[in-house]
Amino acid sequence: MPFCVRALREKGSPADLDAADIVEIKHSLIKQRTSDAIAAARRAMERNPKLAYSFYVSGLSADSTQSLKATKKGLKCTQITPFVRHYMLWRAVEHAGNMGVSTLQEAVAGQKDYAEGLAFLMSSCEDAKTFISEAPPDNRNMQTILNWYIICTIAVRGSDLSPDLREFDDVIEKLKVADQFSTVLGYLPRKTQIRLARQLIVESYGSAVQGWSDVLARFDSLGSPKTHDKPSLSKAEDDLTAWLEDLRIDDEQHGSGPMKCTNSLCGVEEMWWMWQN
Repeated sequence: MPFCVRALREKGSPADLDAADIVEIKHSLIKQRTSDAIAAARRAMERNPKLAYSFYVSGLSADSTQSLKATKKGLKCTQITPFVRHYMLWRAVEHAGNMGVSTLQEAVAGQKDYAEGLAFLMSSCEDAKTFISEAPPDNRNMQTILNWYIICTIAVRGSDLSPDLREFDDVIEKLKVADQFSTVLGYLPRKTQIRLARQLIVESYGSAVQGWSDVLARFDSLGSPKTHDKPSLSKAEDDLTAWLEDLRIDDEQHGSGPMKCTNSLCGVEEMWWMWQN
């Protein structure tokens, strides 16, 4: 493979240079040299910021911030295979969802981190909708995405939803279908944290609304109405775009040393498709 890389680079056309970068990155992944693969992906992004594969590999990073930046930028590439696109959507949904939850746990309503937390959740929700509409129902990450979509939508829309959550009837049906595909294909639905969280929220939501609605309404009335306003989707996108542009993908001040793969089996990237949180 290194010989192929040299031959492609010697030929020198733009398409050949893209192919050389992809083969070099792939070779490092096969050899399980993930740090080399990510370093090569960074160089490829600098040479051609439209090469989706390089952003996809950068998205293998265990650093949620860097991985989210890479996947969100990679999703803007126009030439991208369905596998790579769906993978990056999955990573974007999970990273943005987790970062939204963790940010809002420490945020104060009306302040910058509060707006950023909402932007993360709204981004996760929108990417989940895109994934659900594009990916086949037997995609191995469909269950995870459907669970995230329900949780993020409840977090963002809140009291706008019906107490019985009838808005999610079709989503629950899709989740049942995804579970059936999973069972038929030989991998039983796993009791992941996101699945268990979604089950608990959906099962408890109606009684929680009935028991706590007056208390929540009272606390909401204590602050300025604007403090708890949900930003528009365009405003959330602007906030997230500003966050994405704030740092370079290889900025290490938000990382923890060298970028690492989140799983020891990621020497071949297709293995990532088989693992879910």
